[in-house]
Order: sequence, then structure tokens, then C-alpha cells
Amino acid sequence: MSGRRRPATASASIQVSQLLQVFRIGKPDTSHLKSPQASHFVNDPEMQKMLLEACNQMEKLVLQAKQSPAAMQLLRDELIDLGVKLNAMVPEKELSQIEEFESYLGCSIPSQIEIHPPSDTRSRGKIKRIKGHHDKEPKQNKKRKKIERVPRKCKKCGHVGLHDSRNCPNKVTQQ
Repeated sequence: MSGRRRPATASASIQVSQLLQVFRIGKPDTSHLKSPQASHFVNDPEMQKMLLEACNQMEKLVLQAKQSPAAMQLLRDELIDLGVKLNAMVPEKELSQIEEFESYLGCSIPSQIEIHPPSDTRSRGKIKRIKGHHDKEPKQNKKRKKIERVPRKCKKCGHVGLHDSRNCPNKVTQQ
């Protein structure tokens, strides 16, 4: 290609978002400090201060480098070189999948899980329906409601009483 610079593309913004995800811009990710191997860092305020400063500096650099593709390329290359130097200085420990999840969650996963069966199952015999609040009224009120008849107006004779047009005493029976 000629000496012209390429315009910023979507891939540059994707790289920025990937870098932001890797370094968790904002609140520093301290979940790895909760593992038993790194427990001596948790109570060390100097280490926490350095971690916070490193995260803040990384955020500033990424925000500054996203202005041009050349600056982003330089930042990426320097980060790769820094990663190589850190791996030579402190060997990276391989974590199993369970240890990786535990460090991400910040708590340990139990080795054995006990699941108890529900105590209210009725698997034999006739199953009754679940009663609602209307059904749970005292039974005496239901009996009283059935016994009491409501007075109605008869359409044949016009009187209000305990009969209607079907069983009116004034009704002439046809034979």
C-alpha cells in the first residue's frame, strides 16, 4: 500500500471494546485476589493501590489510543511485549475449569450437592384438589346458605314470596 493511513474502521472499535473487556475499565476486577493462592494480596493496601492505579492508567491509555489506528497498534504491540516480560518474570499458573469458575464467582463450588425431595408429595390414593380461600370458609355458613331460600317475585301472580311462575299456587294445571 502507499503511505496513506487507513480510516478508522469498525475493527478498530471492536479492538477497543475487546481491550476494555479484558481490563474491565471502571472498577478494577479483584476477583482473582479472592482465591486462596493470592490471599496475601487481599489485606495488602499497597498492592490494592497499585492495582487501582494500573487500571486507571490503562483506561486513560486506551481512551487516548482509540483516536488513531497507529496509536492503537502501538498500544497493542506494547501490551503484548509487556505480557511476554510478565510471563518470564512470573510464570502463569494453569487453572482448572472449576478453579477458573471459582475465581470468577468469588466463592467455592461444593464438591457434593445434596438435593432433598419435597416433603408435601402425595403419590398414592385419591388426590384432592387444592382449595382456595372461598372453599376454606366455615362449613356452617354453606349449610345455612343452602337452607335459606331467597324470596322472589312471581311473574304469574305478582307476589314476592318463595315461589316463581313455575311453581305458583295460582297456576292452573293443564291436563
